[in-house]
Amino acid sequence: MKKFLSCLLVASALLACRKESPTPQPDPVPIPEIVFQLGASFSDRKPAAAVSKAVQEDWEEGNVIFVFFKQDNGLPQVSSPAHLEMQYLGDKKWSYNFYGELGIVNGNTGTMRAVYLPFGSDASIGEGDNDEYVFETENNTSFFLTATLPYTVTNNTVRGNFEMKVPAGYVQFYVADEDAEDGAYVLSTDAVTPVKVVSVSPDGSLNLEEKRPGDNMPGYEYKGGYLFSGAIVSDYGYGGNYYFAKTEVSDGTRSDFFIGDKSAFQSRKSYNLPANSSNKWQPVGQEETVTLSKTASGTTTNYGTWYTCNYGADSPDETGTRMDFPAALDLVDDTDMILPSYEQMNDLRTKLTWTPISVYRTPGWVVSDGSGFLFFPLDGTTRNEWYWTSTPATTERAWHLYLVDKGDRVMGESPTSMTYPARYMSSTQ
Repeated sequence: MKKFLSCLLVASALLACRKESPTPQPDPVPIPEIVFQLGASFSDRKPAAAVSKAVQEDWEEGNVIFVFFKQDNGLPQVSSPAHLEMQYLGDKKWSYNFYGELGIVNGNTGTMRAVYLPFGSDASIGEGDNDEYVFETENNTSFFLTATLPYTVTNNTVRGNFEMKVPAGYVQFYVADEDAEDGAYVLSTDAVTPVKVVSVSPDGSLNLEEKRPGDNMPGYEYKGGYLFSGAIVSDYGYGGNYYFAKTEVSDGTRSDFFIGDKSAFQSRKSYNLPANSSNKWQPVGQEETVTLSKTASGTTTNYGTWYTCNYGADSPDETGTRMDFPAALDLVDDTDMILPSYEQMNDLRTKLTWTPISVYRTPGWVVSDGSGFLFFPLDGTTRNEWYWTSTPATTERAWHLYLVDKGDRVMGESPTSMTYPARYMSSTQ
């Protein structure tokens, strides 16, 4: 009996020892670091209509490409805002910076979305409401480059080359100015819509914010000038006729440029506009004037010095003050303004070039002589308008110029009680 108890005590002691000294486990094997060997080509370099300063022709030192990952079905999705940033070092070399946990291991497959914002290399990536990768920067209303690429992690390495391209439908404009500063100017043309890259969805699709056609595009400083860009309006209804309005942000001063009978804007092309200091940009405003003249057979005929805006308007696209005929005549007293006569308005109608166009989505007509020009706005709803002359037709009727969008330009008469806008000439001819 004593011998049995002794054996039982020994067995219990051995079990107790085993509980106190478990078998040592091997140290966890660290997951190998994933190495990225990625490059990017500039597939849209030197487009046919480009001017050297207007278009970035290749990668420049400091450029950043943002890369976002989508793992194939069945694999954990990469959680935003985790992403990779490729920064160009020059000489076809890139550095790679990681933000957040990518969660990618050997053998994984998926798709990469690359995005390059020309003026947003300092952007940070935040997380949106639906796990989007949100670009937190103001400098991304512009053209951009993007590409997608499948990947497989082989030997703990991801390799590939992005064929970066400007999305179809984008166009750029360059305005030379040695004193250019980001955001100092905005540019508008009804043929182009500003577009902002907002975010990338977890599935790799891009989320864009499109403004309205004719909204202002911000100007970014680039190589001694301003670069503006946006998406071409596919249903722009004025062919190769374009009206540009360029406004200085600090004081709101504006100058306009009109170009007619040119070929329509082409996708992924860039165009030079007159330099910022060029007199081809016509200052416009309530006090500004332009002299219209035409030279034929060596003889120059002057068709008057005209105010660039309707009376009561601060810009050419505004209707201004609607007045009856007596009020339009009374304004001439004690001012430098002259209400044009029937003959003067009819000369403008018949002897100069008229082109239908719209400015800030206001339909109207440009009348030009090859150098100077005027814009006559129409009513945005009815798309027609009447303009007073100073010539009575009868005791109760007066002559006017009647304009219809893409239609009639005729002289007619109306009761003097009608209220129409007026475009005055300057008495200082």
